[in-house]
Amino acid sequence: MAAGNSILIFRGLRTGKPVTMYTYEAGADAVGVRLPVDSTAIATAASPTDFNFDEPMQLVDCTSKLATPLTGTVRFVAGGIPSQATISFVSHSGSNAGRPREGFRFRANVKYEIQVTQILDA
Repeated sequence: MAAGNSILIFRGLRTGKPVTMYTYEAGADAVGVRLPVDSTAIATAASPTDFNFDEPMQLVDCTSKLATPLTGTVRFVAGGIPSQATISFVSHSGSNAGRPREGFRFRANVKYEIQVTQILDA
């Protein structure tokens, strides 16, 4: 698989402010890898692997920007502790018209990471 990006869209629970975050997938990312993320530009291999919010947020959508559908699964890690919040790129892909909307909530001022739990591949 070639490297690519996915987009996560969050909405502030107090202000309604949208935050768009890009993740970087290097291609066949192995289990345990933390994905680089960036909320100011498209993520690259040099982007940080952690992020936080200044207000409580809710994940409202995610989609892959790859030409071929991305497969694999990731989970959010909150303050170093793996959570039950997971994304399966097969069912959550932007090309899947019936994809579920998210709803995962994120606390303010907590360090989050996105960890691969099933190899990412396209």
